[in-house]
Amino acid sequence: MSSLLQLKIISNLFVFNGLFSGIVTTASQVNVEFCDDVNTCCYWPCHQVVHDHDGTEVGLKGNCGYNCFKGDPDIWGTIHPQFYMWHYGYMENHVRYKYGDVNGPLRIEGEDRNMYTRCVNACFASPPTAA
Repeated sequence: MSSLLQLKIISNLFVFNGLFSGIVTTASQVNVEFCDDVNTCCYWPCHQVVHDHDGTEVGLKGNCGYNCFKGDPDIWGTIHPQFYMWHYGYMENHVRYKYGDVNGPLRIEGEDRNMYTRCVNACFASPPTAA
């Protein structure tokens, strides 16, 4: 695990770099081993990310419908229901958001907040070109 990531599980509270991030039920739900830098990495392990619709969409294995919380959490410990990403933004539970939206459910650190691009670059051999 990178020295940039300081993870502690204290009485089922998820604490990341000294900040309370949420409640987890078990330590195994927190997946940070695959992320070397929260400012540039894909926030899910590549075995949980799928590339669909001729490379224009990235989804998560475990997407199971509206308000269905199944699948791996992101690095902050949040499980996102019915979650999909595109080059221009993402959707959770049938609500669309732009990357960097402070009111959105996805917390993204770093200058490049495009999680679609991060996941494609990390998990697939060659990223698709934007149309």
